[in-house]
Amino acid sequence: FIALSALEEGIITKDSLLRSAGTFKVGQRIYHDHNPLGYGEINVQTAIERSANTFFYQIAEALGIEKIYKYAKLFGFGKKTQIESLAETHGLLPHPLWKKKHQNINWQKGDTINLSIGQGELLTTLLQLTVAYNGIGTEGLIVRPFIVKQKPNGETNKRVILNSLTDQIKRKHFITVKEALKSVVYGLKGTARWYKINSIPFAGKTGTVQVISLGPKKLYQKCEQLPWKHRHHGLFISFAPVERPEIVVSVFTEHSCSGSKGSAPIARDIIKYYFENKRI
Repeated sequence: FIALSALEEGIITKDSLLRSAGTFKVGQRIYHDHNPLGYGEINVQTAIERSANTFFYQIAEALGIEKIYKYAKLFGFGKKTQIESLAETHGLLPHPLWKKKHQNINWQKGDTINLSIGQGELLTTLLQLTVAYNGIGTEGLIVRPFIVKQKPNGETNKRVILNSLTDQIKRKHFITVKEALKSVVYGLKGTARWYKINSIPFAGKTGTVQVISLGPKKLYQKCEQLPWKHRHHGLFISFAPVERPEIVVSVFTEHSCSGSKGSAPIARDIIKYYFENKRI
């Protein structure tokens, strides 16, 4: 979503190269990449394929919080999806006004950097992420999800479109990001390259949800060496086929250490099963 924002705002093009180092400094604070060596000069597709944090720190700093907030709201972050469930929460999309009101603290550049990779004060649900990735897959349609209790005679609920972003984000930018998400699975160094399905091209994104804050000394320690309750959660959100998606699959695995190890193989199996059995 940061990539889409930066592409639409002209901060980068699909071919822009930024130096992705292992660290990024804001004031006196150093922000780290999950790869301590960085990735060198890379474009946005490579940054998404390899999950290069420092690439997104840079474009988020150039975007600023107001533009990030604007585009994140378009995709439904910070509000309910309107599914028929009393238990749904709206999550939290932080903003300088919110921080001043609730914490009496001014927004800092570091808050923008944290938000650029989904950390900091941001709170989101798996369902919100699913709806948002459906928006990428469909190239701009934000729909209201519903629970399927029964599907007689092949009938489904009528799709309810809550918002169309086609006049706010150019189609070519959606295509750029979709191709990048495909390279997460099919790229030579994609973070989910072990789980490709050759017969069904699908796209996805791995994510790591930290349970506790880790200092520089523990940041690169193997997750499996941490106590189980301190191990990261894994996240993987995917859609297939890439060009005209029929299915979006989101998987969250508790304390699995990463989305690649814990969640991606499950999503792959669900996608594979769906396409092998959908006629039945």
